[in-house]
Amino acid sequence: MSTPARRAITVTLLVTGSPAALTACAATASRPSPPPPAAVVEVRDVAFTPRVVRVTVGQSVRWHFDDGGLLHGVQNDSGERRQEFDSGIRSKGTYTVTFTTTGTFDYHCEVHSMMMTGSVVVTPATVKEQP
Repeated sequence: MSTPARRAITVTLLVTGSPAALTACAATASRPSPPPPAAVVEVRDVAFTPRVVRVTVGQSVRWHFDDGGLLHGVQNDSGERRQEFDSGIRSKGTYTVTFTTTGTFDYHCEVHSMMMTGSVVVTPATVKEQP
């Protein structure tokens, strides 16, 4: 194949794209983003704020770490096996958990376990009646 013909094919592919690439872009663009968390807990001033949050089954809680570089970690209390979670120790960023079971889930900071405690109260999701 001559060089001008090769350039024409290359330009055509660059301008129009391949069908597979266009399909992949469409699939990515149509993928819904996850819903925002039902509750956000600020990890700041060596405290969880609010200390107690309420969500329904299937909803998420996001912990936002912003305590001037202090290390914290969100971990469910020992013995609570219905919904285990552990953010690991960190100084910034976020950690999100989607709750799949009803109940009260107590948690603590892995670094400051005696002073930093909280609870997530999870209730059943309501079912909307069909007309």
